[in-house]
Amino acid sequence: MKKVKISLFISLFIFLTSLTAFAEPGMPKELRSEFTQYPGSTVIHAIASGGMIQAILHCGNATMDTVFDYYKKKISISGWDVSMEIKSSDTYQLMTTKNGRDGMIAVTGENGETSVVLSISQ
Repeated sequence: MKKVKISLFISLFIFLTSLTAFAEPGMPKELRSEFTQYPGSTVIHAIASGGMIQAILHCGNATMDTVFDYYKKKISISGWDVSMEIKSSDTYQLMTTKNGRDGMIAVTGENGETSVVLSISQ
């Protein structure tokens, strides 16, 4: 009986793990409407908790400059004000504000791959 329970547990674990391997989180609605999703990117993580909404996108081999310029234009169109812009060799960051909310866009590059973190806090 004990072997059956363990075997059942392992089978269930493998089944659920395989389901999550194919699941892809979606872009949170508020981020999508304010910052949009970078064309061709994949959402690898999304969370909404404690007044903060955040998504991490994988932008493939798009350059940091291209992704950063895309978002800089998008926030302007959406009415966000840039309160701070920081650029280093591996991270470009925009701190933004709109109607009492804070936003942050961080573009990072490593090994020819670019990712972006988008967040809005209330």
